[in-house]
Amino acid sequence: MSVSLLAHWRTLAPSIRSRLLHGSVGSAHCLRLASRCLTVAGASGVGSGDAQTAFRLGRALLLAAWEEDPCNGQLASQVLALHGRVPWLGEATARLLAAVAGAWHAPADLGPLERLAAAGDWQGALDLAAGHVVRAADAGTCDLFWLRQALVCAELSGDAAWGADLAARALGDVPAPEMFRRGGLAPLAPLAAYLEGCRLATSGNAADFARALGLFRGCSALVGDHVTVPEGAWLAPVERAGHCMARLGARDGALSLWRVVLAARPWHVSLILRAHDVAQGYDQPAPTPPGTTAALLYSWNKAEELDEALQALAASLDDITVVACLDNGSTDATGDVMRVWGDRMGRDRFVPVRLAVNVGAPAARNWLMQLPQVAACEYAAYLDDDAAVPADWLRHFARAVAVRPDAAAWGCRVVDWHSPALVQSAALHMVPAFEVRDVAGGAEAGTGEDGLPDAEAVYAPTLAHGLPFTVSDLHCQTTDLGRFDHIRPCVSVTGCCHLFRTRDLLARGGFALSLSPSQYDDLEHDLRAARDGRLACYDGFFAVRHKKRTGKAARMSGAQYGNGLGNRYKLHGMYDAPAVARIHRMELEALEQDLLERMARLDVLHRRG
Repeated sequence: MSVSLLAHWRTLAPSIRSRLLHGSVGSAHCLRLASRCLTVAGASGVGSGDAQTAFRLGRALLLAAWEEDPCNGQLASQVLALHGRVPWLGEATARLLAAVAGAWHAPADLGPLERLAAAGDWQGALDLAAGHVVRAADAGTCDLFWLRQALVCAELSGDAAWGADLAARALGDVPAPEMFRRGGLAPLAPLAAYLEGCRLATSGNAADFARALGLFRGCSALVGDHVTVPEGAWLAPVERAGHCMARLGARDGALSLWRVVLAARPWHVSLILRAHDVAQGYDQPAPTPPGTTAALLYSWNKAEELDEALQALAASLDDITVVACLDNGSTDATGDVMRVWGDRMGRDRFVPVRLAVNVGAPAARNWLMQLPQVAACEYAAYLDDDAAVPADWLRHFARAVAVRPDAAAWGCRVVDWHSPALVQSAALHMVPAFEVRDVAGGAEAGTGEDGLPDAEAVYAPTLAHGLPFTVSDLHCQTTDLGRFDHIRPCVSVTGCCHLFRTRDLLARGGFALSLSPSQYDDLEHDLRAARDGRLACYDGFFAVRHKKRTGKAARMSGAQYGNGLGNRYKLHGMYDAPAVARIHRMELEALEQDLLERMARLDVLHRRG
């Protein structure tokens, strides 16, 4: 690879680097970054080096935004419009974008769809969208606007296979990989193959990974020789092919493909993180658990879910010292479930706690951490009662502990139980509603370090509520195709599977009772550590399946929403603007230092070939 990752990073404006540090995936995120870069380019003066750098990055990010949402004809049109001003796209990429833009037919009235989405009626929205897709197909046309809506709803409904059948009806048969080399493809055939490859690549079994790899290789044949790839090429199939190879154990092949992508996109932080960690073997679990560990669960009236969670946990029982389970005043069969599992795991291993009333999540966490059997262990892990851990979860955590031994806590990737392609939680990074320099009086609120409008602040929901920060949501913007497979520092990790050194847990103090009955108590605990100078560590190389829906798939009652919003205000009351600024600055510095070290190692590997 001729491009030095380190050298390229240093050419970027600080305001761009700070936003890339969270990652380089998610259509909305890439689009905001593209807008930022193109604004910087326009403000830097035509012909200047800074303007050219910002412009090239902006157009590359705009193309990446479309790649993240490939049925979006509106985005395709924007990329083509920029290409019309300054040509840079490859011929095959421009042809596919033109086909996508031509098949995009947005209706004048979106009211029916918006009402169904607002009510969380994904099945109703799916039926509405599918009806439009089928009618268009029967008329011999393709309507990508409605196909895009249908695919999103099918994903949220946990029926990706049905969505694939609908896409096949709309786009035609998926071409065989050799057809890409012979030519004569229908204009949207590459999109059909790519979408089917993405569906297969999220299924989780080797046979589907192999089939997806063939489809991605077919699509990537449109890119060129895979040695010198133009900047304007459709690189998503190449990156996804590397994902399939990594999942199939062909690490060298994956790294070779990712090197090609990084040569054209040296700004691709998410791929840098993954390529580095796969090269270092961080994706492999350690041979032993991190040390004596207590697994801690608490439950209220979810007997069936708790039974499934304990069944999954039992597969790793040899790695666990103690399982402590708290019945938080349940009135269902939770007590029976705990008795059965106590007999199965053994009374010396399983510690039951039964409370007469529901004291809420923070108090339940505090109760469990004070048990003498827990205090005697080196590590304590809180697990949700409706989540299933993989058998090697503690050994993956042992790898993360070895990589980042000074972390305040360790967490993992959490995926939807019914739709594992949906990532509910990954590394959480702080997104303030103001710039760090605002606190020091260096800029107006809503502007960046360079004085230009701050796209992140403009779009942040924190401003609407007068709140000082939120956390990153990149994981909600895209499906799980290895984009969050890495180990890195972050401000917080999910409380769904949260590992602590027991001595640190006890020394830091209990979870905030004011955030009862639940929501944000785990985040606040991590923020407390960050305020004291210690960040959490995220390990995305294993996933926990979680039944409760969060992110874009969540449906909340009015009471749940009200409690969550109230707890959010309480949380923000605990951390004023200067405290948020200090935590934000510390995290950005840690993220950049971590990234620079990875870039330096990858540069060395790439020079060696």
